[in-house]
Amino acid sequence: VSPVYRADAVIQTAPPAGAGADVNTDAWLVQQAAFLRSPELTSAAWRILRAPDNHYTMQDVQEEWVASLAGHLSVTPDDAAHTLAIRYTGPSAEGVSQVCNALASAYVNPNLRDSTDATKALGQNSKMVVTAVAPAKPVQDHRLTWSLATAAAAIFVALLAVMVLRHTVT
Repeated sequence: VSPVYRADAVIQTAPPAGAGADVNTDAWLVQQAAFLRSPELTSAAWRILRAPDNHYTMQDVQEEWVASLAGHLSVTPDDAAHTLAIRYTGPSAEGVSQVCNALASAYVNPNLRDSTDATKALGQNSKMVVTAVAPAKPVQDHRLTWSLATAAAAIFVALLAVMVLRHTVT
């Protein structure tokens, strides 16, 4: 049973230039959060993860990594602060921080991704305000629970065996 680690990165977003007060920032931030899961951005983040100096080891195949985002990635927009909090969970402390930082880097640096006309302005003038670091402790560690449950089951089976053996002898 592997422990579960969580890393967090925070991006300070910048509303579109020249938009003024007529922009619904809540809807705009939700659009930015959705963009963090888009194929364009995840492809750029995968290239960052697989760079020779990054040493990412949690997944070997891009499709496997993209599929893991559904259950392990959480993006929380904060309308008041104009930030996006990126949280990723997984079995490797180093790996979860690498994923958060790769997604944030791909978002804040549009030149790292293959942008289309519709997405080239997304992420411009934004910056990473909190860089993810490898967590020292897991968020969830079920190893002790599993070992105690296994020991309790073994004791229970042993007691049943003793009772059956004793009944057989008498």
